Amino acid sequence: DLFSRLLHGGRIDFQIAIIATFFTFATGMTLGALAGFYEGLLDTLLMRVVDVLIAFPDLILVIVIVGLLGQDLLGLYIALGLVGWVPYARLVRAEILSAKHRDYILAARALGCNNSRLLWHHLLPHSISQAIIYATSSVIFNILAISSLGYLGVGIRPPQAEWGAMIAEGRSFILSAPALVLFPVLMLTVTGVTFSVLGDGLAELLQPIRKRLSH
Repeated sequence: DLFSRLLHGGRIDFQIAIIATFFTFATGMTLGALAGFYEGLLDTLLMRVVDVLIAFPDLILVIVIVGLLGQDLLGLYIALGLVGWVPYARLVRAEILSAKHRDYILAARALGCNNSRLLWHHLLPHSISQAIIYATSSVIFNILAISSLGYLGVGIRPPQAEWGAMIAEGRSFILSAPALVLFPVLMLTVTGVTFSVLGDGLAELLQPIRKRLSH
């Protein structure tokens, strides 16, 4: 029935979105931290790749990559992973570039702290709070991207339940059975609002920690 399909579709969307977010979080954090700390050739190459990727809308890139790799779960994971790491890398790189010349970092270096410890124990914790907050927006984007692909027929396809695909299926019956469209749309809306509120809450929660790490 409709309720069980909504639950199953939500499970699929959340599973893909959260795993993809975790992958992009880890990848973007690592690349951004290394580029911001060491600069040089690595930073230049990373920024050129970022410049190319941000020149195109994220959703268009995801659709193109899924079209090239195939309409299956692996294709979705790869597409979201290739697109989603960019904002994390830019964010963390900027934070590292700003923080690495502060007094507490210079003092730690003067005391003999090596580069690895400076980066992973002093600088990265300063940046991670912003990345965690952004991750909530990343989950929202991933869910909407998965649903958009399903709606367009290039993502998860029937008979496997997925919110976007359910909306596409229900269009033909919108007058006789509007619930087939309205309930998946409602679930997407509630999910987006929930993660947005969660992001705001995390921002307030992590702000004192961020201030403490800055001094």
